[in-house]
Parts: sequence; C-alpha cells; structure tokens
Amino acid sequence: SQKADILARHGSGRGKVDITRFKGLGEMMPKVLWETTMNPRTRRLLKVEIVDQIATDRIINELMGKDPSARFRFILASRLIPAGGWNTSSPHPRPRLRG
Repeated sequence: SQKADILARHGSGRGKVDITRFKGLGEMMPKVLWETTMNPRTRRLLKVEIVDQIATDRIINELMGKDPSARFRFILASRLIPAGGWNTSSPHPRPRLRG
C-alpha cells in the first residue's frame, strides 16, 4: 500500500510517523504549507499544457461539478476503485468519510 511504501522509505528509526492528507491548501498550517509546497528550495514546479480544451473542460466539470454521480463514474472509469469493489480482504482499504 502507499502508506507501507512511505513508512518503509521514511519511517525507519525515527519514531512515530504521522501521515496526513488535506483536501486543499487552506486546511494546512502555515509551517506545513511552507515545508511541503511553498519553499523554493524543495518545491518542484511543473508546466501543464492543455492540448484538448473540450476534453479538459469535460473532465474538470466531472471532477469539480455539482453532480456526484459524474465524479463516481469518472472514478470507476479511471480504476481508482478496485475492480472487485471494496471488501474486507482487499489490500485497498475502503476510505472513511468524516461526518
């Protein structure tokens, strides 16, 4: 799993490792934002070129739009959910939603 890979690379001999995910940059504390995103010495900027404006617009609307079923169809089509769905024997744990 992604977590196991990260712990294998970075967790040996350094005590407890805390892995956190954020939905957006506004959720991050300023120090963490600087360390992970803003520091010019460690950040990596990548140029993004839009080749197909219509397809790009469609995908952005599916992912960011108000229709959750469009997002779900995109996730299924992109194989972001295991082919057999979520089950207890899957190496991919089902994500938990915070209420």
